[in-house]
Amino acid sequence: MTSPFMFRATLALLALSTSGQAMAASRDKCLERAEAQALIAFVMPDIISGVTSQCRAHLSPSDYLIRASGSLDSRYRSAGDANWPVARKAFSKMIDEKMLALVSDDILKGLLTAGLTTAMQGDIKADDCPMISQIAEALDPLPAANISLLVGIILDRESRKPKTDGKASKFDLCRAAPAARATN
Repeated sequence: MTSPFMFRATLALLALSTSGQAMAASRDKCLERAEAQALIAFVMPDIISGVTSQCRAHLSPSDYLIRASGSLDSRYRSAGDANWPVARKAFSKMIDEKMLALVSDDILKGLLTAGLTTAMQGDIKADDCPMISQIAEALDPLPAANISLLVGIILDRESRKPKTDGKASKFDLCRAAPAARATN
């Protein structure tokens, strides 16, 4: 999950906004942790499918990612579908509001999956595939919600690192207001 591919693919997905404006770091544009987790849960089946497709030629049939691809897809797809209402709310914070008003949920879902598929093309190196398969196998016992939470934490952490290209991240988790300190 910490591979550069996973981070780039997910951020590329989140950056599908057609407007060039950076996401404001205000409470109305930042993602609540539950929104981020739902968005990740929604896209996870397509991440897994894309990774499996890219790695199929570089893994043996006995490697976890290949032998478990059908069960992984089913498991994550049902979790992803259940998270769509909250994922939609999160995605709406990242795209132009005019565009959101013009498109149906099916089109929004298609934007997410098409964007992810495009972002993944060529990102996976053959040498990464065995490690990705091992990571997937190590994480298999965790429920889909835990995987989504873990990916969200990693993305939030990575998105807060200083950018060298000057572009703001679209993956911005809301920060809790600091607790008031009692004074004596």
